[in-house]
Amino acid sequence: MTAAWVNVFDALVNWWIDHPGESRASMTARTIRLSASVFGPMESAPPITARRDTGA
Repeated sequence: MTAAWVNVFDALVNWWIDHPGESRASMTARTIRLSASVFGPMESAPPITARRDTGA
């Protein structure tokens, strides 16, 4: 399970490095979707709200 999680995390980080225009909110949503499809839905997924990403 650890190897699977490390590889999923590594893939997400590498994708974001290759797509620097993606916001943090967009990557959070992508991470939740990918995690749900690989590991199943989270018991308590954090709410995703539309907010302005200041890049800070």
